[in-house]
Amino acid sequence: MASNIDNDPIAQPVRTLVELFGAHLADVQFPGVDHQVLASLTTRVDDSATQLQQAKAQVQAAEEALGAARAQLYIKAEQALAYARIYAANDPSLLARLNDVSLAKLGKPTAKADGPKTKKAESDAGIMRKKTKKVEMPAETEASPQAQAD
Repeated sequence: MASNIDNDPIAQPVRTLVELFGAHLADVQFPGVDHQVLASLTTRVDDSATQLQQAKAQVQAAEEALGAARAQLYIKAEQALAYARIYAANDPSLLARLNDVSLAKLGKPTAKADGPKTKKAESDAGIMRKKTKKVEMPAETEASPQAQAD
């Protein structure tokens, strides 16, 4: 890992000391401390920092994948609920149970909090909006004038 003032896991004074032990104090050994020990530990810290950065990137990717999956599930759940309510129009017991399901309480997953929306999820959302706008519930009031004429 290259030395970087902002992201260096090793403080600059420690790096300077290791460099001094590598150049001017290379032949000097103290009990348990010499250039080889310091250089080895420096490499270990750098490697650990690299592993940490990779792990953070994996966590971020996993969070984005989770967010995308949640968004897709939410869209499909809204669609399923809408279809189920239409299906249950003539079954008051089932319709009552479906009406108890409130997806609004969950709040829609946001791209920022749960990852970016996929084009598929956006496409599904558009289909859902288009389909639900066209569906009309049968009226349960008086019969239509056409039916009364018959």
